[in-house]
Amino acid sequence: PWEVVPTMKLHEMTKYHSEINPPQPGLYSTLFTIAMNKQKYESLPDNLKAVIDKNSGADFSALIGKAWDSSAPDARKKAEERGNAFNTISDDGVKTIMQAADNVRTEWVKEVTGKGYDGEAILKKAEELIAKYN
Repeated sequence: PWEVVPTMKLHEMTKYHSEINPPQPGLYSTLFTIAMNKQKYESLPDNLKAVIDKNSGADFSALIGKAWDSSAPDARKKAEERGNAFNTISDDGVKTIMQAADNVRTEWVKEVTGKGYDGEAILKKAEELIAKYN
């Protein structure tokens, strides 16, 4: 996740980076949440609620997502400038990683289903959303 590299100075702390070929699906998906206690929000005066409302929601999420996406080339460049090495994981390597993740998915579905939720449906919907927005 190149977007976190400059903030965490990963380009300074590591010498090696692994990447996949762009046509391959990503190996991970990250969710960032900015949340506030509902009761606390409701206790705020209307003018402060308006500030929060104006700077949150779907539009704010899209803005932040674009900022993170656009930061990736500059972040990668910082690693290049330090002379760090880059490894491209082969298509077969990506396939092996994805197969190993299947066990994690299976166990997650079992665990969530055991708690009374439709784990398979939740996973399917998550994968659909990742494919749509990736």
